[in-house]
Amino acid sequence: MFWEYIHSQILRISSMSVAEIAMVNATWLTLTVDEFKCKQTEEILSKRRDAEVAIQYVRKEKGCGVISKVPKVEIDGIEYYSCLCHPNFNDSSVHEYMWLYRQYKAGHLGYAGSLLDQPSKYIELIRFMDRLDAEHQNNQSEGQ
Repeated sequence: MFWEYIHSQILRISSMSVAEIAMVNATWLTLTVDEFKCKQTEEILSKRRDAEVAIQYVRKEKGCGVISKVPKVEIDGIEYYSCLCHPNFNDSSVHEYMWLYRQYKAGHLGYAGSLLDQPSKYIELIRFMDRLDAEHQNNQSEGQ
């Protein structure tokens, strides 16, 4: 009984929280899915004669910068009440996760030792981001 409790506590503190998953997912999508690349869309629209009107229209339609009473999008069972470009999703820890993932893809583990020596949260993060990357690659190949 005692060891089961200890094991559950280790899993609780070493697993990614729903908030972390939501942040990673939102950041990943803003980097990979055109629908969520608001800054790039605004840069393209800024070249139009009616840039101000066009940008305001797109922001209003997508819910950029505001939190809605109803979900704007649901991804993997997580409801997002704003556009994914919202400042709430701009967290430096997510960018550190992205850096760790790029290092992993280059063959470098985040911590000294073998894969078995890595913290479970790190392994969970890498597996989650691998899934996101695989989905992105799959969507890219289907779109071509």
